[in-house]
Amino acid sequence: MDDKHIFAVHVPFFWNDQSKINLTVKITDQLIVHRLVKVLRIEVGQKFIFFDKERHGTVEIIAISKKDIDIKIVDFEENSRSVSEIIFLLPLLKKEALEEAVYSLSEIGVSKIQLVVTQKSRQKLLHEKEFHRLEAIVIAAAEQAKNYNYPEIVLPKNLEDVDFDKESLRVLFDPEGQSFFDIKKEKTFKNKIYLTVGPEGGLVLKELDFLKQNSFVFCHLTQTILRAVQAVSVGAALFKI
Repeated sequence: MDDKHIFAVHVPFFWNDQSKINLTVKITDQLIVHRLVKVLRIEVGQKFIFFDKERHGTVEIIAISKKDIDIKIVDFEENSRSVSEIIFLLPLLKKEALEEAVYSLSEIGVSKIQLVVTQKSRQKLLHEKEFHRLEAIVIAAAEQAKNYNYPEIVLPKNLEDVDFDKESLRVLFDPEGQSFFDIKKEKTFKNKIYLTVGPEGGLVLKELDFLKQNSFVFCHLTQTILRAVQAVSVGAALFKI
């Protein structure tokens, strides 16, 4: 479907019944109604893309009231799946950098963001509200990028506690590593790829040894040293192409 100039809005539900196409459906969920009416200021006749984790579709606004909205379902389809599943092991960076990294990974389209604790990262999220904010950032990025198959974000665990699938490619972005282009020539890209980067203070020797023991390839992205949040974006994008 051509959705180039249509806003995308995440909803916690969608429809999988083809018979509903061209029928009018009433939305009564007050959070969605409030956002559409008060925040996005929708108008009758306007079209949007509604999406959830499984499917997305075009809807047209038919009628608006204070308590509900009538929409017509124009079409919908299943979300496409990536050939490779990319799991990004993201250290708990400083708050603003962490939020920027989560946003970038979500718009680029990785499959999962596993937050990890390293010796030089923050040891935990400051509070439960921060994790919920990160979940909201994932959705905001997905809406902006029209990435309907947005990533799952997972509560932090220690880097050494992460289990890896045997048949997977594993990469640490590190200034001392091989060139990405050399790795691309030498390595067969698997169906599952683990990517990670050190926090602002870098990884300690014990953590680097753990990654080596688990068959991580060390990969440099540029001739210069990138900040962690930049390496996240550049590295994920290269492996997503």
